[in-house]
Formats: sequence, C-alpha cells, structure tokens
Amino acid sequence: MTTQVKGFVGLLEVEDQLHETPTTTVNFGNAKGSSCDSYSFLLEAIESKDVQETRQNLCDISDTHYQDHVPDKFMPVLLGLGHSQDAQTRMCAGGAMVAMTRALNSMDAAAAEAILNVLANGLADPDNESRIRASEYLRDFARDIRLRLSRQGGTHDLTASAFLPILIKMLMEPDNSNAYEQRQAALSGRMAALHVLSTLGSMASDALPALLDAANPNDEILYALVAIAPKDPRVANNIRLAAARGNDTAVQILKNSH
Repeated sequence: MTTQVKGFVGLLEVEDQLHETPTTTVNFGNAKGSSCDSYSFLLEAIESKDVQETRQNLCDISDTHYQDHVPDKFMPVLLGLGHSQDAQTRMCAGGAMVAMTRALNSMDAAAAEAILNVLANGLADPDNESRIRASEYLRDFARDIRLRLSRQGGTHDLTASAFLPILIKMLMEPDNSNAYEQRQAALSGRMAALHVLSTLGSMASDALPALLDAANPNDEILYALVAIAPKDPRVANNIRLAAARGNDTAVQILKNSH
C-alpha cells in the first residue's frame, strides 16, 4: 500500500508565506518487519476480535496491497472470514480473495474450488448487497480462471473439471421456494454460474453430460449448453426438445441460430 505525502514549511519570523514541499511516495509495505502491510493490519484486527476493524481492513484490500510473499498467507485467513457471521465481512472477504488471485503466480484447483464455494454461499446470503457483490466477484473470478487456463505455459494444477460440479449445482438450483429471497438467491446463483460457464466456453465441456441429462432444463441451462458447445448435435437436439415442450427461451435460441 502506498500513499502520497506533502507538507508546507515556512519561517514565520522571516515571512508570512508557507512553501509547499515536494510530494513523497511512502510505501507501507516496505516498513521493516512487515509491520505496515495490509496482512499485518488484518491479523492485528482479527487477534483483537475487533469486527469493525477487521471488516474495514478487508474492504480496503486490493491487489495493489500484495507483495510477492503475502498472498499465500492471506488465503487461509480470507477463507475463514468468508464464513463469518457478519454479512459485510463475508462480502469483503470474497472481494479480497478475488483480488488476491490476480496477484498469485499460480493457483491450483483446490484453491479455485474453495474460493468458488465461498462466493457461491454469498449468492444465497440473506443480505441483498452481499448477493449482488458475490455475483460481481464470481464474474471477475471467471475471467481470471479463463485467462489462467488459456495462458501459454500456465499452471498444470488448475483444470476446469475440478470445480465444475459446484457450477452445475448452482445452475440447476430450482425456483420452487415460497420465499421471495430464496427464489432470488437461486436465480442469482444460476445467472452467475451461467456467466462463469459462458466465460469458460469449450473449456467447460466436462459439464455437458450433466447439463444434457437435465430432465426439464431451465433457461440458464439451455444458454449454458449453447455457450459451451454451440455445434454439438446433442445440444441442438436438447434445444429442439425444449422448444417442442413450449420453452420460449429454446424457441428463441432456435430462431437466432438460423
């Protein structure tokens, strides 16, 4: 974390005018003993059980705060905070995790799945703002995953198939709850999963069998099938069957394909 500092000086015994000093950049991450980096601030707040300070430090975190040695330390701490009882703490922990991944040179499938689990739980959060933020974080995370999977010479530890089950589960979440909030949370989850799968495209092809087997596919499943494998004859057949049952989305997909 850096900040710009400047001041004003003057000799009032000689003149009444103050003179502006040059601007100096202060890098708190370079403090001896790592006492002024965001990781240390966060740990101090957690150890003192200061919920407000913990939340504030989490929400202030961005990828510019990280040094090379910090992200690995952050992961277990942030994953724990992602299950906090405080809604805003959970939300900020999700955002901090997504920011952290951009600073990591490599990320394995286990880490990706753990982050997806926290963000997926955020989509079912009773707090509306947390659901919206979790959806935004999922979209950002999807772009990062796609870049990592497509990057030449990228890590071999990260494969889409490792975390596809959670996306499939989110995509198949039904709307049969009597509670409006739960129906909205299910819809948010389906839309976020659809966005992730659409971003991955053909890299998510291992999800096809489960999506093709869906007995009565919802709109998001239909869109996901087309995004993953638009030229697969099995996908085309499923779309036609759904259209024959009167699914308006399937009908529209067929119209757009001609």
